[in-house]
Amino acid sequence: MALFQSKQVKAGVPALSPTEASCPVAIVGEFVTVAGLTANDVIEMVAIPAGTVPIDVTVACEDLDSGGTPAIVLDVGVLSGNYGANDAARTCGAEFINDTNIGQAGGMASANVAAGLLLTPTLNDRSIGIKVQTAAATLATGKKIRVVALCAPAPIGIDVAA
Repeated sequence: MALFQSKQVKAGVPALSPTEASCPVAIVGEFVTVAGLTANDVIEMVAIPAGTVPIDVTVACEDLDSGGTPAIVLDVGVLSGNYGANDAARTCGAEFINDTNIGQAGGMASANVAAGLLLTPTLNDRSIGIKVQTAAATLATGKKIRVVALCAPAPIGIDVAA
């Protein structure tokens, strides 16, 4: 398994701060496919800022699999470890989107798993990432994957996990 990072994470873009915010913030990350992206690889896309909860996550991508029988399947979830940490041991769940095939012809998907939208806010920045669940039959390089996450300050009454 390899860890890849969106342009924004690589550039060191910090997680937004929800301090005194009253409106959700849109956080956008983009990754362009490179040779070597295969099954179980993880792409760190955007931050979930400390003290916020995700209220929507959408992923859009171009056709990532140019094989005659496209096979690529993606999960979108929360990464282990700290936001921006370049550690190949980080893992990615499927808390937002499980087993989407949008990469087979290009398309988009929105959060369809309740677990991601029921996350407890934390005191540290976390990451939303993409896991290549099933490798492409023929990976198309130079193709865009974009994640848009809407995060809102945690409302009063939602406990913050340490």
